[in-house]
Amino acid sequence: TRGISEQTAQKFRLFEGQETFGNGSVPCISFPYIADGEIVNVKYRAYDKQFKQTKDAQRTLYNIDSITGDTAVFVEGEMDVLACYEAGIKNAISLPDGAPKEAKFNETDKRFAALAECAKLEGLNKIIIAVDADEAGRALAAELAHRFGKDRCSVRMPMSVCWIMERLLLLNASNWQSHTQLMGYTKQRIISRKFGICMRGNRPSHFQRGSRCLIVFTN
Repeated sequence: TRGISEQTAQKFRLFEGQETFGNGSVPCISFPYIADGEIVNVKYRAYDKQFKQTKDAQRTLYNIDSITGDTAVFVEGEMDVLACYEAGIKNAISLPDGAPKEAKFNETDKRFAALAECAKLEGLNKIIIAVDADEAGRALAAELAHRFGKDRCSVRMPMSVCWIMERLLLLNASNWQSHTQLMGYTKQRIISRKFGICMRGNRPSHFQRGSRCLIVFTN
């Protein structure tokens, strides 16, 4: 339902299996956390949205090996990273424990311990924070801006990348062809430049230049 391709699933080494939660062994999807090419942690997600991780695993960011330049896109979870990858945004990363309920700016907060373990973050000059517009998303954006410095951070999307991608992937080829020809953009470029997207409903109406708003959705 997310529109994640088999190629992307293989790229990120996703696999299905059984894991034991409080209510016994249940089916789950597994997200390996890879650092320097090696699996250092696995996050398990049951279909009823229970989560667990490998005990005493190394704390790192999901998709950290994608950071090779000076820019990164911070999202809320693994599925958002996969959606970004499908859209041509290869440098999306996320914390292993998701967004906090509120911003506390506690430097010893274990939720953000993975940041200290990733030396690649030191070379970032631009951090795009792409999170939900709910309380948890705003809290995560505030925490990241506090830790990286507001001069390096830019909050560009008031909703999750995955939410956007679910709707973008519903569009058929003819819609994409007519709209991309209208503005002269390719499908991939439209998606990958979606910072500042305006969303209303779930169907495309027209493209609008200015303020980096490339796609407007209307009912």
